[in-house]
Amino acid sequence: MIIGYGSIAKKHIEALKNIYGEKVELGALRHNLNASDIQDVTSFYSYEESKNFNPDFVIISNPTSEHITSINYLINWKIPIFIEKPLSHTLSHIDNLSHRLRNILTYTACNLRFLGCINFMKNFLSTIDQNNIQEINIYCGSYLPDWRSNEDFRQSYSAIPNLGGGVHLDLIHEIDYLIYLFGFPTKSLRLLRSESSLGIDAIDYAHFILEYTKYTATVTLNYYRPKPKRTLEIITNSCIYSIDLINNNIFEEVSGQYLYQGSDSIKDTYEAQLRYFIKFVTSNKKSIMNSFDEASRVLKIVIDE
Repeated sequence: MIIGYGSIAKKHIEALKNIYGEKVELGALRHNLNASDIQDVTSFYSYEESKNFNPDFVIISNPTSEHITSINYLINWKIPIFIEKPLSHTLSHIDNLSHRLRNILTYTACNLRFLGCINFMKNFLSTIDQNNIQEINIYCGSYLPDWRSNEDFRQSYSAIPNLGGGVHLDLIHEIDYLIYLFGFPTKSLRLLRSESSLGIDAIDYAHFILEYTKYTATVTLNYYRPKPKRTLEIITNSCIYSIDLINNNIFEEVSGQYLYQGSDSIKDTYEAQLRYFIKFVTSNKKSIMNSFDEASRVLKIVIDE
């Protein structure tokens, strides 16, 4: 069962079809009674009606501002919940929900954890002395008007704060994979602004400083860079590792050699992520990475409340 039917829901549906083939039965909870039918997907228009579909698990992929409401409904179903990032655009009710979800398998989707270069670096970091790390820099800049070519970007949820828009939430991936690789910081600072020529109310620039015991990490995000750039730089006392997430490679600048050149793309991570989640659903295990509790700690770094 999928809650919502936007662009990300369509990616999840495609991934589920690739995993299960013709055996999969898909349902979608939708809000527009006049919406066109979806091929191979049963449409529902209320939680009560969709519960009768008896799903094995549910994917929450409606607007960020509706996630908490959806989780509140779904808790009583007592089935695994896959939550599209971020958990919410507010910290209200987060701690209460964490308590109520303690016996339910939850996973918060941050698919960059499944990109080849990030997975390579996760394993590679275990082979080096991390006390030699001096500095970490993450940058992700892209151009919001290019994100959805079929709509006015000013009317998209990304541009509207009340719907959960804002670059700090849209690109929470970067904070997430930093923590996936290096753990939670001892302290964090943030600067959130909306002053660019895009003329939107949502945050379009975000800068984070995260303190670790031996080094400092910075994360810079924006909506207005004409040519996309998505990089991670790790500086040690003898090496500089430059990770290009768009091209999925890792270059060591001192030696002038590539450590990793992947053939997968960010598009492939959606299926890999769902395969990971489904493995836990079918095994009844609860100790999944990026559970609701872990993702709520990430959200508390990003949101200024």
